[in-house]
Amino acid sequence: MKATGDALLRLDSLRVPVPASKMYTNPEDPAILRIREQLIKRMVEAPKGSMVPLQFGRVELSASCHSAVLVPVLERKLRGDFPGRFVVGLDDTGRNEWDADAGLRKASDVIGTKLLCVWQIGREYRLVGPTDPQVLATYNFVLGFESSEGAGATARELADEFRITIQAASNRLAKAAGLGVVYAVEREPVAGGGTQFRFVAVA
Repeated sequence: MKATGDALLRLDSLRVPVPASKMYTNPEDPAILRIREQLIKRMVEAPKGSMVPLQFGRVELSASCHSAVLVPVLERKLRGDFPGRFVVGLDDTGRNEWDADAGLRKASDVIGTKLLCVWQIGREYRLVGPTDPQVLATYNFVLGFESSEGAGATARELADEFRITIQAASNRLAKAAGLGVVYAVEREPVAGGGTQFRFVAVA
């Protein structure tokens, strides 16, 4: 396992096994059910402040298979079952992004709650699922921001970038955190008194 700067700890990857066809299309396939159970187990056991990478390699999953693996985990996370623990899709070929996005969008429509997952293709990080421009902009800003304090950003720094109020910036960060794409790692003092949270991107 390795630490990602001052941010989240990246645990060893959970690898999706390679089927003979190089693709999973049946969400009830024993391998898909096993991956889901393994991912849930990893999330339960992971320390707070860490990520569990789900590595696809050259394997492709249909949208329904992505839903079968990711939706139960993301739903439980929204309910507060995995505080400070996150799943990240490692998509070496980039061929799983569309199906993962489609699967999470469809599931989100069904349950009436947005389910998002951070998706890594090479060195690029994206969001799959029904995101919106504001959440994506907030995530990208936090992902790329670095200050003398290290990785991550505060509401004040977000407010300065987008020329909005501190309260509006705090609301944006809280929304992104609620969707599981940024994480409040620490509370730090503010010049003139008081404290503020520094948020890092799930990456």
